[in-house]
Formats: sequence, C-alpha cells, structure tokens
Amino acid sequence: MTSPTSRPHIGHGLRHLGDPQAMSQQIQHLRDCADLPCLSLQVMSTNTDAHAGLAGPLVLLETPDHDHLAYIEGHHRGFMVDDQDEVSAYQQKYGMLRAQALSPQKTKDLLNTLLGVK
Repeated sequence: MTSPTSRPHIGHGLRHLGDPQAMSQQIQHLRDCADLPCLSLQVMSTNTDAHAGLAGPLVLLETPDHDHLAYIEGHHRGFMVDDQDEVSAYQQKYGMLRAQALSPQKTKDLLNTLLGVK
C-alpha cells in the first residue's frame, strides 16, 4: 500500500490575517511541511486575479479500487461527487489550479522570504 500524497494550494493573501506572531508560526509550519516527501505545497500568488480555485475548496480522492471522487465544500454544506464526468471536470480544474499557482520550489522561496530567511 502506498502512502497518501497531499497537494494543498493556499491563497497567498491569507498571510495578512491575524496576530503577527501567530501568522509567523503558521508560515513556519507551512515551510516545514513543504519539505515533507508526501506533500507538494503550492501557493497562489496575489498577482493572480482570477484562478480555477475561486469557487471554493475541492478535494480529489482515489479509493483503493481506483474509483475517483471529488468532495466539494460550500458555506452551508459539503457533498461528494461520484459521477465520473463531473469528477473529470474537477480534475481538469485542479490541473489548471496547479498550473496557475507558484511551483513548489517558488512556494518554498516565498515562505522563506516571509520568514526573513535567505
């Protein structure tokens, strides 16, 4: 059995919220996670006005039997999508999101910059 892989994407603008010390700790945690072999972290730049992730959170799943699912979360509820045509559309949307976000290395560089690390 292989280990799960996670590929989260985070909006860069979130760094402006909250207490500066708490935000610094959160950025450090993200930077630490970015080095994990099971995680590929990408940040969406603030220079990107419109991107594929504006509709809200999306989780793509694959079962041990290789069934593909999507979990969509809204303001009042979340729901699972198992229709393969719909899941395929969400997979394409996710591919666009990855292409629009900073690369994993540029994400690490950005987090280092925010932390004052050269």
